[in-house]
Amino acid sequence: ININPVPSPAVVFDPLPAVCINAGLVTITAANETKGVNGTGQYSGLGITPDGIFDPRIAGVGTHEITYTFKGDKLNQGNVYCEDIKKQTITVTSLPALEFEQDFYILLDGAKPFNARSSGPEATYKWAPAVGLDRDDVLNPMIKGEVDRVYTLTATTPQGCVTSDTIRVYVLDGLKVPSAFSPNGDGVNDVWNIGYIDSYPNATVQVFNRYGLVVFSSKGYAEPFDGKYQNKDLSIDTYYYVIDPGNGKSKKTGSLTIIK
Repeated sequence: ININPVPSPAVVFDPLPAVCINAGLVTITAANETKGVNGTGQYSGLGITPDGIFDPRIAGVGTHEITYTFKGDKLNQGNVYCEDIKKQTITVTSLPALEFEQDFYILLDGAKPFNARSSGPEATYKWAPAVGLDRDDVLNPMIKGEVDRVYTLTATTPQGCVTSDTIRVYVLDGLKVPSAFSPNGDGVNDVWNIGYIDSYPNATVQVFNRYGLVVFSSKGYAEPFDGKYQNKDLSIDTYYYVIDPGNGKSKKTGSLTIIK
């Protein structure tokens, strides 16, 4: 009896790099039989086809085990094979989630930061175009009110996963100053909300009564005028305001009525 030994297959399965959840279909070719044994190899695992097409969206974010099984040709008429099995893991990484208002309003010659938020993995940021921004590599740069523009924010993780979104900036001519408000505690118009004054972070706001007494004064407008002077409600009357943008532009003046 002549016995002809058949070489057993030997599989090498190289480590797999991480992939992004939005990478699309990825072809896995890292597993190979190294001894020239005739046969077939198949992949198995979550999100992968037998011929090695991996879909990160099916697998989902996380670390997944991929198995490569190589079976040599049948040794005889029976169902006998020589085989080798190797395993590796593949990591699917998530994307940063960007959130901000799609429409952003700022006054001409004003300046204020974007209000973007980012959650998820650590990322670096890039704004385009960079014109009108004090920096283009931070999440919330300061923007100048120059002309209407569309900006794109791109976030990139250390693994190279990229996501982006756009924001449209509208430049307005001036403040929207209400001529009246009603501080009566009903939750509607209880404070004097000056539209878009956050574009002028260095603005000063003063309100006078008819006798010239300053009943309200602030640098910036983080806390709007609530119709009180020295913690007491002001009477129903007409008052007068001076708003200095604090950037060299002309002051805005007018009258303001407190109603109840």
